[in-house]
Amino acid sequence: MDRIDAFRAFARVIETGNFTAVARELGVSQPTISKRVAAAEDYFGCRLFSRTTRKLHPTTDAVRLYEHVRRVLDALEIAEAQSGRPREEPAGELRIAAPSSFSRVVLIPKLERFRARYPLVRLDLHLSEQVVDLIAEGMELGIRIGELPSSSLVARRIASADRRIAAAERYLAGRAAPRMPEDLVDHDCITYTGFKPPERWVFDSDFGRRAIDVSGALAIDNADAIAEAVKAGLGVALLPSWLLSREVAEGRVRVLLPDFTPTVLPIHVIYSDRRWLSLRARSFITFLVEEFGGGPAREP
Repeated sequence: MDRIDAFRAFARVIETGNFTAVARELGVSQPTISKRVAAAEDYFGCRLFSRTTRKLHPTTDAVRLYEHVRRVLDALEIAEAQSGRPREEPAGELRIAAPSSFSRVVLIPKLERFRARYPLVRLDLHLSEQVVDLIAEGMELGIRIGELPSSSLVARRIASADRRIAAAERYLAGRAAPRMPEDLVDHDCITYTGFKPPERWVFDSDFGRRAIDVSGALAIDNADAIAEAVKAGLGVALLPSWLLSREVAEGRVRVLLPDFTPTVLPIHVIYSDRRWLSLRARSFITFLVEEFGGGPAREP
């Protein structure tokens, strides 16, 4: 068996954590990848992976050897490029966990440009407002909105999320619209349980920062569903600026407290270890940085 094939299979299984994904990427069967990894184990004289019921774990030897194998593969790529042979193109399946409303409105409309640039990459998007364990779920990349807790994950900021306070005109009929953040305590506020604490809304203005504890009869864990609740006249909500733009333009929904800006949230792309990023993952991160430029995420 070709030693380079064995090295490449070993490296890609380390980087993806999944034999089947590597088989799809390389256009071979899963048993073929298993045989190539076994050949690498025979060559190095040690076990490279251990399995549990849900996860594939690289051994200590595998982690140690990976750096050397990756250098060999990178050197081969450089040599091929200098010889005039075409460089490797990003290819295979890229699994990404991302927030649903952000993906629907902001991210997906941009993907046509990514697909045109990298036609050999297949994007497998897993959309949810819940925080996903990237390693446990086999995701190579994640996109998260908000401040990140301390963890072993690597994060790169790509954009920011502006937010606004909004309510439907049907809700405001017969009610005094809030003029100051403190007035929100007299309104039915729809809270988003994805942030903790969901009942605390923080504003910045020329008057300084204010934190207001709101309340209401409805708490929801999905931003799209909150937008629907606002349109139904169920209360006041704090929402990303990419939601309800049409309803605001048509006069059915009103932006409230325009002199007070809800705190802007960072948007990061996250991954487990930059040493093990595939070429397709690195290409997608670069694409996101180019598309957003670190600025506010907007609907197209």
